[in-house]
Amino acid sequence: FLVTLTAVSLSGLTDTKTTVIEIINTAPEVAMSLPTEAFEDDAVNISAIVVSESPVDEGNLEYSWDFGDGNFKSGPSVSNVWEDSGIYPVTLVAFDDQGAVDTVTEFIEVKNQAPVADFQIQDSGNSVGALSIDTNGALVLENTYLIFNASLSTDTPSDINSTSYNW
Repeated sequence: FLVTLTAVSLSGLTDTKTTVIEIINTAPEVAMSLPTEAFEDDAVNISAIVVSESPVDEGNLEYSWDFGDGNFKSGPSVSNVWEDSGIYPVTLVAFDDQGAVDTVTEFIEVKNQAPVADFQIQDSGNSVGALSIDTNGALVLENTYLIFNASLSTDTPSDINSTSYNW
Protein backbone atom coordinates (compact mmCIF):
# COMPACT_ATOMS: atom_id res chain seq x y z
CA PHE A 1 0.00 0.00 0.00
CA LEU A 2 1.10 3.55 -0.64
CA VAL A 3 0.51 6.19 2.04
CA THR A 4 0.82 9.81 0.93
CA LEU A 5 0.81 12.93 3.09
CA THR A 6 0.43 16.32 1.49
CA ALA A 7 1.11 19.41 3.63
CA VAL A 8 -0.44 22.68 2.37
CA SER A 9 0.52 26.13 3.75
CA LEU A 10 -1.85 29.10 3.97
CA SER A 11 -0.18 30.55 0.91
CA GLY A 12 -0.79 27.34 -1.08
CA LEU A 13 2.70 25.89 -1.00
CA THR A 14 2.74 22.07 -0.74
CA ASP A 15 5.06 19.29 0.10
CA THR A 16 4.30 15.59 -0.35
CA LYS A 17 5.81 12.51 1.21
CA THR A 18 4.90 8.99 0.13
CA THR A 19 5.95 5.69 1.68
CA VAL A 20 5.23 2.03 1.01
CA ILE A 21 3.50 -0.05 3.67
CA GLU A 22 3.89 -3.80 3.32
CA ILE A 23 1.45 -5.96 5.25
CA ILE A 24 2.79 -9.39 6.08
CA ASN A 25 0.38 -12.22 6.78
CA THR A 26 1.11 -13.94 10.08
CA ALA A 27 1.19 -17.70 9.80
CA PRO A 28 -1.08 -19.66 12.11
CA GLU A 29 0.43 -21.73 14.87
CA VAL A 30 -1.37 -24.97 15.68
CA ALA A 31 -1.08 -28.03 17.88
CA MET A 32 -3.24 -31.14 18.17
CA SER A 33 -4.92 -33.17 20.86
CA LEU A 34 -3.74 -36.70 20.09
CA PRO A 35 -3.44 -39.57 22.56
CA THR A 36 -0.02 -41.19 22.67
CA GLU A 37 -1.48 -44.66 22.26
CA ALA A 38 -4.60 -46.49 21.10
CA PHE A 39 -5.73 -49.98 20.16
CA GLU A 40 -6.13 -51.12 16.58
CA ASP A 41 -9.66 -50.91 15.17
CA ASP A 42 -10.69 -48.30 17.79
CA ALA A 43 -11.81 -44.88 16.56
CA VAL A 44 -9.48 -42.14 17.83
CA ASN A 45 -10.80 -38.56 18.01
CA ILE A 46 -8.27 -35.83 17.23
CA SER A 47 -8.68 -32.06 17.32
CA ALA A 48 -6.68 -29.11 16.07
CA ILE A 49 -5.76 -26.51 18.67
CA VAL A 50 -5.08 -22.97 17.46
CA VAL A 51 -2.15 -21.64 19.46
CA SER A 52 -2.01 -18.29 17.68
CA GLU A 53 -3.55 -16.66 14.64
CA SER A 54 -4.01 -13.08 13.57
CA PRO A 55 -7.44 -11.62 14.42
CA VAL A 56 -8.02 -10.91 10.72
CA ASP A 57 -7.63 -14.60 9.82
CA GLU A 58 -9.35 -16.02 12.89
CA GLY A 59 -11.97 -18.53 11.86
CA ASN A 60 -10.59 -18.78 8.30
CA LEU A 61 -8.26 -21.71 8.86
CA GLU A 62 -8.44 -24.91 6.83
CA TYR A 63 -7.11 -28.18 8.27
CA SER A 64 -5.65 -31.17 6.47
CA TRP A 65 -4.74 -34.41 8.29
CA ASP A 66 -2.44 -37.29 7.28
CA PHE A 67 -2.68 -40.27 9.63
CA GLY A 68 0.39 -42.12 8.36
CA ASP A 69 -1.68 -45.15 7.32
CA GLY A 70 -2.83 -43.95 3.90
CA ASN A 71 -5.90 -42.15 5.27
CA PHE A 72 -6.43 -38.39 4.93
CA LYS A 73 -9.17 -36.11 6.24
CA SER A 74 -9.93 -32.41 6.57
CA GLY A 75 -11.56 -30.33 9.29
CA PRO A 76 -10.69 -29.08 12.78
CA SER A 77 -11.86 -32.28 14.51
CA VAL A 78 -11.53 -35.72 12.93
CA SER A 79 -11.31 -39.37 13.86
CA ASN A 80 -9.30 -42.25 12.44
CA VAL A 81 -9.16 -46.02 12.85
CA TRP A 82 -5.80 -47.75 12.45
CA GLU A 83 -6.16 -51.41 11.46
CA ASP A 84 -2.59 -52.50 12.18
CA SER A 85 -0.40 -52.09 15.23
CA GLY A 86 2.65 -49.84 14.94
CA ILE A 87 3.84 -46.28 15.48
CA TYR A 88 2.23 -43.80 13.11
CA PRO A 89 3.03 -40.14 12.38
CA VAL A 90 -0.05 -37.93 12.44
CA THR A 91 0.50 -34.69 10.54
CA LEU A 92 -1.74 -31.64 10.70
CA VAL A 93 -1.36 -28.87 8.13
CA ALA A 94 -3.27 -25.66 8.88
CA PHE A 95 -3.45 -22.83 6.38
CA ASP A 96 -5.27 -19.53 6.32
CA ASP A 97 -7.10 -17.79 3.48
CA GLN A 98 -3.89 -16.03 2.39
CA GLY A 99 -1.79 -19.18 2.13
CA ALA A 100 0.19 -18.97 5.37
CA VAL A 101 0.86 -22.48 6.68
CA ASP A 102 1.83 -24.28 9.87
CA THR A 103 2.57 -27.98 10.09
CA VAL A 104 2.82 -30.15 13.20
CA THR A 105 3.53 -33.89 13.46
CA GLU A 106 3.00 -36.10 16.50
CA PHE A 107 3.14 -39.87 16.88
CA ILE A 108 0.61 -42.42 18.10
CA GLU A 109 1.43 -45.99 19.07
CA VAL A 110 -1.32 -48.34 17.95
CA LYS A 111 -1.33 -51.55 19.95
CA ASN A 112 -2.74 -54.94 19.08
CA GLN A 113 -5.41 -56.31 21.37
CA ALA A 114 -5.13 -59.93 22.43
CA PRO A 115 -7.86 -62.24 21.16
CA VAL A 116 -10.39 -63.57 23.64
CA ALA A 117 -10.50 -67.38 23.67
CA ASP A 118 -13.87 -68.96 24.34
CA PHE A 119 -15.52 -72.18 23.18
CA GLN A 120 -18.53 -74.43 23.45
CA ILE A 121 -18.59 -78.13 24.24
CA GLN A 122 -21.25 -80.25 22.61
CA ASP A 123 -22.09 -83.91 22.75
CA SER A 124 -21.46 -85.46 19.34
CA GLY A 125 -24.73 -87.32 19.58
CA ASN A 126 -22.94 -90.58 18.83
CA SER A 127 -22.53 -91.64 22.42
CA VAL A 128 -24.43 -91.88 25.65
CA GLY A 129 -21.55 -90.94 27.92
CA ALA A 130 -22.18 -87.20 28.36
CA LEU A 131 -23.40 -86.83 31.92
CA SER A 132 -23.16 -83.04 32.20
CA ILE A 133 -22.06 -80.30 29.79
CA ASP A 134 -22.21 -76.62 30.73
CA THR A 135 -20.13 -73.44 30.51
CA ASN A 136 -17.81 -74.68 33.27
CA GLY A 137 -16.88 -77.93 31.54
CA ALA A 138 -18.13 -81.46 30.98
CA LEU A 139 -18.53 -84.64 32.96
CA VAL A 140 -18.41 -87.60 30.61
CA LEU A 141 -17.80 -91.33 30.63
CA GLU A 142 -14.77 -92.74 28.83
CA ASN A 143 -15.10 -93.24 25.07
CA THR A 144 -17.51 -90.28 24.86
CA TYR A 145 -17.07 -88.15 21.75
CA LEU A 146 -17.35 -84.38 22.22
CA ILE A 147 -17.33 -81.48 19.76
CA PHE A 148 -15.33 -78.40 20.70
CA ASN A 149 -16.34 -75.21 18.90
CA ALA A 150 -14.16 -72.05 19.12
CA SER A 151 -16.68 -69.77 17.38
CA LEU A 152 -17.28 -67.82 20.60
CA SER A 153 -13.68 -66.55 20.47
CA THR A 154 -13.27 -62.93 19.40
CA ASP A 155 -10.58 -60.65 18.07
CA THR A 156 -10.47 -57.19 16.51
CA PRO A 157 -12.12 -56.96 13.07
CA SER A 158 -8.80 -56.52 11.29
CA ASP A 159 -7.31 -59.62 12.98
CA ILE A 160 -10.24 -62.06 13.25
CA ASN A 161 -9.61 -63.67 9.85
CA SER A 162 -5.99 -64.43 10.73
CA THR A 163 -6.64 -65.68 14.28
CA SER A 164 -5.60 -69.30 14.71
CA TYR A 165 -6.82 -71.79 17.28
CA ASN A 166 -4.66 -74.47 18.85
CA TRP A 167 -6.27 -77.21 20.91
